[in-house]
Amino acid sequence: MPLDHRGFFIHEGEDGVLKPEPHQLHPAPPFKYPPDSTHLMEWFPIGFDAGQLNTETLLEPERFGLNYSPEVMLMYHSNPLWNMPETDKVEKIMARMKFVVAIDIQRTESTEWADVFLPDHTFLESYLLNCLEPPAVTGHSLRQPVVKPVGDTKDAFDILTEIAERIGFRDDWNDLRIPFYFEFIKRTGDEMRQKFERVGMKDWPLDNYQPLPFWKNSQVIEDGKAGYPFYVITFKESLHTFADTVVMPWLSEVSEKEAVHGGILVNPITAEQLGIKTGSRIRLHSPAGSGGKDRAQLERVEWDEVVVSESVKQDLKSLVRLLEDPERTRSLGLEIPVGLLLVGPPGTGKTLIARLIASQTKRSFYPLTAANVLGGGVGDSVKRVSAIFARAKEHSPAIIFLDEMDGLLPANNRYLAQHDIQLVEQFLTEISGLQPENNVFLVGTTNHPENIDPRVLRGGRFSEKIQIRLPDADQRAQLLSVYLRGARLEPGLTIGDTAQRLSGMSPADLQAITTAAKRMAFNRLSIGDQLPPLNWSDFEMAVERVRGTTIPLDSTDSR
Repeated sequence: MPLDHRGFFIHEGEDGVLKPEPHQLHPAPPFKYPPDSTHLMEWFPIGFDAGQLNTETLLEPERFGLNYSPEVMLMYHSNPLWNMPETDKVEKIMARMKFVVAIDIQRTESTEWADVFLPDHTFLESYLLNCLEPPAVTGHSLRQPVVKPVGDTKDAFDILTEIAERIGFRDDWNDLRIPFYFEFIKRTGDEMRQKFERVGMKDWPLDNYQPLPFWKNSQVIEDGKAGYPFYVITFKESLHTFADTVVMPWLSEVSEKEAVHGGILVNPITAEQLGIKTGSRIRLHSPAGSGGKDRAQLERVEWDEVVVSESVKQDLKSLVRLLEDPERTRSLGLEIPVGLLLVGPPGTGKTLIARLIASQTKRSFYPLTAANVLGGGVGDSVKRVSAIFARAKEHSPAIIFLDEMDGLLPANNRYLAQHDIQLVEQFLTEISGLQPENNVFLVGTTNHPENIDPRVLRGGRFSEKIQIRLPDADQRAQLLSVYLRGARLEPGLTIGDTAQRLSGMSPADLQAITTAAKRMAFNRLSIGDQLPPLNWSDFEMAVERVRGTTIPLDSTDSR
């Protein structure tokens, strides 16, 4: 049965095979009132989907004949707060939603609003069968995974298929088959060949007119054979989609001020190995020619970004001095520790501290977590651990970051499956095999050191241990002054008061609470473009939303 036009471009052809559609997005929909879509495509039969009209219909549905107002938002690799016009209207729409779900591969401005954030497989981890561009949108675009997915994440198409099944419309696709052989592409190529021959152009390239998928070497691979040290991987941003920077020159101005827009991103360790420093003049060369000149801007984690006690900061600085120049350290008769164990509650910045150490000592950073190790068949996890240690040795000096070691390397082997026991044994083998010349340092984190296999901690493997505690009132005030930047507090409420009342909160808690409190204030905004001052009720409701608990008005530090 043919499906209607609402977001679908799938139609059954002869013998149950999908009918290829030449339109880029979908067939032209028939006029309908009230419309089925909030972007009003039924009223623009030969135009592109006008996504910007969603804000108008969702804010004033009755104006367009809609007798409903959506209560749930599902975002799939989309960031409406960033790439849709009139952000204030988008914020009002999102604030009205009772439930927001995001499926994406990275955190964005919009995913911060999500009640549930589901990680998708990345492009290197997933299949892709549909194709947005002509000649056929329902044909083969056979992207295949080259690495296994991290952890237990699910492909977005599997998530959406399960949702369709639960809602009850998945059966609409059960009898359709996806075509892989496109006779019309071959026929078009044959016709073009005859036409070119008639006008004397026999050398016109027509080898792309193939009815089946075929492999064609990328120019990137060919360039790699010319002796250049890097491959270039390009990606497109919303700022530079289509001709937006031509019709709206302000976007070009923004791009010039931020290096990440239209810039070239290079691993900072590699940049420093090449002698590139902030402010260095760079000129690019490739087999296709030379590019323009520009100045480099290196990003690194600095000491003032980490809010810990002064004694902890001094311990970290002492460790950094040991790791900065290993040869000098050993020449002074000092031993370089194998690893550091950071012990503390969740959200206290242990991961940021690990990245700080890597940044300050100019080391490559290799995270090794349960999510990117566990899973797969027997032996797969062991192979991943070995591969990460091998890669760190190859690209030393390096840091291997073992997050939540009590989950990776648990104690009580008698309760573990054989697969998990093999994983612990492999870790022990790799750690014991580290030699001074490998120049690989381990940083582990845990909230429960007693739950880590004791063999991992003994024998000098993690001789350095630093306790990371929850921030005190002064440190909370320091963090709040950063997180509340751009927001106002109501008269009589100070950052110091707020920090005193938010006792027991981690840096991650404070960041989430301030974000939620700003949203509470935004809900009170009726006119104007300035966020209302935040009051203590905003913070109370934010704490309940983030932590699921309430806090009394006279909360103070117990320490």
